[in-house]
Amino acid sequence: MISIEEAGRLNRALLLPLMLIVGFSMLWELLHNWQTLPHPYKYVAAYYYYILITPLKWFANVWHYFSNLTSYPNANLIIGGVGVFLYGTLGLGAMAGIFLAVLDLLKIRRHWATIVFSPAIICILWLIGSIILDWLFAK
Repeated sequence: MISIEEAGRLNRALLLPLMLIVGFSMLWELLHNWQTLPHPYKYVAAYYYYILITPLKWFANVWHYFSNLTSYPNANLIIGGVGVFLYGTLGLGAMAGIFLAVLDLLKIRRHWATIVFSPAIICILWLIGSIILDWLFAK
């Protein structure tokens, strides 16, 4: 029998992955429709769309290309899987390496987190400010 403390820990352990999945699915959908957002949010969503979603969408292109190379479906399955694995390890790693190399050239590598996360922080502050101002000046 599970004690109340263990049940609470189990619920928290299941709740966090569920919240992450729901949050990422909402973010995925929001970033795909970045063109429809109001202006300050549109630019931030476009920024994250092109640095997060676009490289992930290339997995489908890599799979489609490599899984149609031969007329043998089983060989295509293996070739496609290897191609996706290589893109995931080498391709995304190379893109991250290029990003860090550019930051090294600009001598701002130690600020990579600021560059990646500052648009989201600015967007959250803008949202909070707009909510407060809308409340303050409501009739």
